[in-house]
Amino acid sequence: MLFGSCLFLCILGLPEGTSVGLYHPLFPAYFAEGDAGSFYVLDRREHQVRHYAKDLKLLRAFGAMGQGPGEFAFPIGIFYAGGTLYVEDPTFFTLFDAEGKPRKKIRKPFEADWYPTGKSWIAERRYEATGKWELLWFSYDFEETKVLHVDRDTFDVDGVMNPAGRPVPSALSKDHRWLAKAEKSRFHVTVFDTHRGEAVRVLEEKVTPVPFDRAWGEESVKNIRAMRKTMSPHRQSKNKGAVFPDFFPPILKVAYTVDDELVVFGLLRPGQIKPDFVYDLAGRSVPIKGDPDPFIYKVLMKHEGYAYLTLEVDEEAFIYKVPLAQVPAILEDLDKP
Repeated sequence: MLFGSCLFLCILGLPEGTSVGLYHPLFPAYFAEGDAGSFYVLDRREHQVRHYAKDLKLLRAFGAMGQGPGEFAFPIGIFYAGGTLYVEDPTFFTLFDAEGKPRKKIRKPFEADWYPTGKSWIAERRYEATGKWELLWFSYDFEETKVLHVDRDTFDVDGVMNPAGRPVPSALSKDHRWLAKAEKSRFHVTVFDTHRGEAVRVLEEKVTPVPFDRAWGEESVKNIRAMRKTMSPHRQSKNKGAVFPDFFPPILKVAYTVDDELVVFGLLRPGQIKPDFVYDLAGRSVPIKGDPDPFIYKVLMKHEGYAYLTLEVDEEAFIYKVPLAQVPAILEDLDKP
């Protein structure tokens, strides 16, 4: 599939891909859109950030392994906002200016999934012992905090599996200004302003419940247990059974596209989801333009009539700059088996 895709790109007469030398495939967490069409790429293997111009030329590389100023260890993500680049590792956020000069280091208060917004912090914290899941807001100085949402992960409690028990992951807009959180039991999506830590709107739609497929559920539980046993052969599983709901959850996923449209995904059939509704940043419902899911992972940004796409080859990623008009045909080719 990938060889055919590269060939297709060459036929279109696209510029030669620029290897960014990643040890892991390039995902949006390792990419940040900068100023004037430039962008930053996180090189996790070399513990560096590479800053590229909009024409794909390398401007500079900065960072090093360590815990000192301008250093980070085993980085897991980058984000750019308001002239500041945030590099996240398991313990710190290391801050740089737009040219890569170190600014300061910020230690995370506790273990969680942390997201900077440029003016505040969002944390997703899960308590393993109880399955409690919290969505938290912190002021930029960590002096103020709010609980935005509380849920419980009841997918596997004491060996009893509940296929409808896992919370729906939240979604951040491209600039981390807007945060969407869906209820797992009904069609109810709350959008938060992350700078203020306040809910700005609630999205609700009428949906037709899809009856739960018990045969599919039993097969899924069987496969999950077999996989866990393979990964941890010495782990003793209680295998008490499974609780199957009457209907599938009405929302299985929420995600912002590269154009900052919020897509709410429902179920097409067991194991496959579909975009049910799409909203703009003002909360207005907008038409669904086919399946926008590929855009979330393959189009990194858009600037002045061009799209910047990523292709993965073995352990390296290549970024291509292509005219926007060619994107649908390229993505369609990439998705062919």
